[in-house]
Amino acid sequence: MIHFVPPTWDLSSLVGVASAQAMDIHVNTLHRGYVNKINQKFERSGLLEVPPSVVLSDVSSFISDKNDAQFYIDNMGGAFAHTLFWQIINPNRVSQGDPTLEEIKRQSLDLAKGFVGSGWVWGALSRGNLRVYTARNHNTPFMRKEYPLFTIDLWEHAYFLDYFASRADWVSNIVDLLDLNKINSYIPHTEQDPMVHPIDNLLLHGKA
Repeated sequence: MIHFVPPTWDLSSLVGVASAQAMDIHVNTLHRGYVNKINQKFERSGLLEVPPSVVLSDVSSFISDKNDAQFYIDNMGGAFAHTLFWQIINPNRVSQGDPTLEEIKRQSLDLAKGFVGSGWVWGALSRGNLRVYTARNHNTPFMRKEYPLFTIDLWEHAYFLDYFASRADWVSNIVDLLDLNKINSYIPHTEQDPMVHPIDNLLLHGKA
């Protein structure tokens, strides 16, 4: 079974960046929905015992049916991305003003302004180097054999209730809440193939 792992902080603690109503919908309806769908679809297979990062890095080796494979990418990708997103947010703004975070904000804003449709900004390690880019829908860096360190939700449901069409304002505000210490904690100490991610433990076991 894949676990639903909500934020560790109160959903009302982001007021000023995201309203409690928007967060409740985002977490308890949308994020939870991806988890419920993946569990219902694959509950009788052994697939849910395999680390999601391993499956997402080579879906066709685990799921032969193309429709089922896409279903897994869409819903497990959504579960993984949201779980990572909540984990790297700190309402206390512990990294605000840090030059590294300001650079993440600059790159994320540039990408978000030019991005059409639904997706995520990802910061991922590729051969030891950090790449920041957008990916559509719930496609994850694992599909590129890359290792995600942070992500920012660009789907309209993340910001529309509070920001309407102003995606850039949402990105600017939410990046200020990213916790660089948490992001850095995801940097793997050794090369692994495939690289199992700490978020896998949360999804598989409900705890790190």
